[in-house]
Formats: sequence, C-alpha cells, structure tokens
Amino acid sequence: MGLSGVYPPLYGGNMILYGAQLRTVQVKLQGVNGTWRFTRPIALKGGFKRLQPLAGKMDMSPTLVLRGARARLVCPVKLEPEPYVTNKAFGAQGGRVCAIDVGINTAATAAIVDTSGTVIARKFFTCGRHNDQRDRLTADIAAKQAATGQIGRRQPHSSALHRRIANISKQVARTLSSELLEFAGTHGARLFIIEDLKG
Repeated sequence: MGLSGVYPPLYGGNMILYGAQLRTVQVKLQGVNGTWRFTRPIALKGGFKRLQPLAGKMDMSPTLVLRGARARLVCPVKLEPEPYVTNKAFGAQGGRVCAIDVGINTAATAAIVDTSGTVIARKFFTCGRHNDQRDRLTADIAAKQAATGQIGRRQPHSSALHRRIANISKQVARTLSSELLEFAGTHGARLFIIEDLKG
C-alpha cells in the first residue's frame, strides 16, 4: 500500500475474519519471515455506522483505509432495493399523476392525468410579481456595472443585489412548490412527473 498508494481490499475469509457479533476482526498480514498469518483479534471501536441492521449480510470484501495513525474498514454491503411501483399496480389502485412542465413564459404548467391518459385538470402557474422584482434588480446591476466600467472576474460587485435576486428565486420556488402540492392534492394525484432539464 505504501508503494502503490492504493488502499487494499481485504477479501472475506481469505484476508479478514469477523469475530462474534462483529465486535472483533482479524486481518491477515505478512510476517518478517515471509509467511502470512492472521493477527490476534482486534477490537472494533464504534461498530459499523449506518449498517447495524445489515451487519449480518456483510460477507463482502472491505477496504482497509489508513489515515495517519488511524485505520478504518470501509465495508460494502449488499442492499436489496425496494421494488418500484409498476404501471399495472399503480393502475389497479386508480392512480392519478400530476405532470409538470417547466415553462419559459409561465413558471410551470401542470396537468392531472389518470391511467387511461385522460387529462382531468390543467393549470398554468405564474409568478409575475417576483419576475418583475428580479428584472428590476437585474437592470440596477447592469446600470451600476455600466457606471463603474470593467471589473475583474473575482471582484465582488453588487453582492447585495445578487443576494436579493437569489432570495427572490428561492421564494418563487417555495411558493410554486406549495401551489403545485395543493393543486395535486385537490385532484387526488399520488405522483409527480417533472420535466428533466439539464442542470
């Protein structure tokens, strides 16, 4: 490990042995005479974080990570993901979805659709007052930049105005999400389908 700079994986049963109830561990090391042997049981401090319910399924190979004088085991665990809701199972329950399209002229367009593809309801969401505030602040920033001339890339400029624009955008997101939740709940939608945008 010192020469390659890579943390070694310890193959279960071959390079590492777990003690009773995962309280101790034995690691195989090479002795000075060139023979390989397991160390005496080493007590584990703190147990396995976030993995205690799955500790019995830890038969995979951990990685020995050394940071200064501290050593720790990074243990992979085999997880069984929860099954996804299939279209048939969702349709059998008479489900409705709320499809959301992020717009340019409007903040968002939402439609409630049932399993047969029938549009139950549709609504356009706008946030004109917030957009007007944001555009006014952007114009103020542009006017200040024109008055001060060229500024370096790393130099702060109109940071208070930029912070106000960021807070307005955050408030728009919160208001819009609560309106979408209320719209979906009114029409009994159980899932949201949101347009996937880059970034």
